[in-house]
Amino acid sequence: VGMGKQEEAFIILLDIDKIFSGEELSLVQAAGE
Repeated sequence: VGMGKQEEAFIILLDIDKIFSGEELSLVQAAGE
């Protein structure tokens, strides 16, 4: 059961990382324009 919770937290972190890098990319693109 503990492993399942760790995997869930890891997936959530990956999702946050994807969202964050997407926001960073749009910020960089906006700064470049």
